[in-house]
Amino acid sequence: RMWDDAARALRQRGHTVLAVNLEPVFASIDRYAEVIEPAVQQLRAATGRDKVVLVGNSMGGLAIRAWMRAHGTQHAAGAITLGTPHVGTQIAKGQHTPNGRQMEWHSEWLAALAQSETDAIRTLFQIAITPQDNIVYPQRAQVLPGATATVFEGLGHLQLCLDPAVLQWLLVRVAELDA
Repeated sequence: RMWDDAARALRQRGHTVLAVNLEPVFASIDRYAEVIEPAVQQLRAATGRDKVVLVGNSMGGLAIRAWMRAHGTQHAAGAITLGTPHVGTQIAKGQHTPNGRQMEWHSEWLAALAQSETDAIRTLFQIAITPQDNIVYPQRAQVLPGATATVFEGLGHLQLCLDPAVLQWLLVRVAELDA
């Protein structure tokens, strides 16, 4: 339900929106690429466009990157991530789930993901971070080289999906990428 406001606002501006659940919950992030791919194809069919804009919160941003590694970027107009642990989070230490281990600070999985990406892939990303993130920290380290990052002060992790200023930023970014 955290995407309700954003989805409604995007639809009001004429964008077709499809939200997916990353399930199973504690699986490898690589498995989520296979959740994203049918959604991308469905959006392409519904809109008649060759490229879509992908938006992900937290681990969802990593799932987008995993999708790009598995399926390429030919159908991605761009990607927007909110509070994503692009280099991991220190809160994930000692996790026992596959995706928890993958999100550990500077994990081998994250290093391999970064190594698989080119500068051109990273320029597709617009990143929103907050230094006060209480789940993914340290946030200022979460910037991908070549990606554009915007800092929102004073917000918690989930507030990045709900805050009016972030929502306005998201609407502008999607409009730019979807032009």
